[in-house]
Amino acid sequence: MSVALCDTCSVCVCVCVCVCQSWSQVVRQTEALGRVMRSHADDLNSGPLHRLATLIRDKQQVKKSYQSLHQQLESQNHKVCWEILSHVARGLKVKVHFLYFYSSNVNRQMKHQPQKSSSDVRTQILTETNR
Repeated sequence: MSVALCDTCSVCVCVCVCVCQSWSQVVRQTEALGRVMRSHADDLNSGPLHRLATLIRDKQQVKKSYQSLHQQLESQNHKVCWEILSHVARGLKVKVHFLYFYSSNVNRQMKHQPQKSSSDVRTQILTETNR
């Protein structure tokens, strides 16, 4: 059975064919654009993004080594500070003991000597401590 087409139907067929051709052209152009975008993405990934990832990794390694070194220096600084403080404290302890025994000796001497004026006592103490 053959179907006879009227003029209106033949126009519809022509429009349909044109739409199909246009649609296939859109699909081909979209696929070509997809291939180009994929190529550019691969180029970007192999070039600048790879270098950026390498830089980020290097930065992380440098940061870890810096933190480790900083922690070591901080520990050494803490140790040295405690050594200095203990040395100073020992020196102060010796001075305090010396002053205590010196003052007790002066006190004993003053009990056995006749009373002097307070300025004479100060002068005697200053001259003896400066020796």
